Amino acid sequence: MVSDPASSDELINQYAIVTYIPDELGEFLNGLRQELVPGTSGLAHVTVLPPRKLEVPDGEAADLISVNIHGAHAFDIGVAEIQVFEKTDVIYAEIGTGREALLDLHYKLNTDALSFIEPFPYHPHVTLAQNIDHANIPFLFELAVRRWKEYKKDRAFLLDRVTFVRNTEQNHWKDLAWYRLHCKKEECGAD
Repeated sequence: MVSDPASSDELINQYAIVTYIPDELGEFLNGLRQELVPGTSGLAHVTVLPPRKLEVPDGEAADLISVNIHGAHAFDIGVAEIQVFEKTDVIYAEIGTGREALLDLHYKLNTDALSFIEPFPYHPHVTLAQNIDHANIPFLFELAVRRWKEYKKDRAFLLDRVTFVRNTEQNHWKDLAWYRLHCKKEECGAD
């Protein structure tokens, strides 16, 4: 069988480090992302290192992450209010609790071969909708705010692991490796 080049989903040189949002909060945010932008791919997550090109092989980058994350401790993340990045029309959920710890983790990992000059200052958040027509922003923003007000369950989770991911030509992120952050036995779930 010959593959169709137009439907290729080859890996590209674009990497990131994320933490997926677990449990009911993750399920809710996944559903909200789909409601705002049907067909959105990927799971709800907080990006620790935004997408970047790397000049080293995957394995070397993975080893560097392991070294840089050594000694990092798990911490709570609280998802706060819904906002919009005005420059990019991205609708997102702000991070409240854990924001400073995320900034610290970002700076700890954004070094050596993982270093990248980012187009915007690092701003911890959960992307809910992007790449949408500017005219639809007010409606989608109000819908996101309404759905968030309706959500009455826990809005926090323990960030106890991060995942190293790589993008494809079709913008499907693939997990390469994950790393556990140190935490008390009763805090971290079993694998």
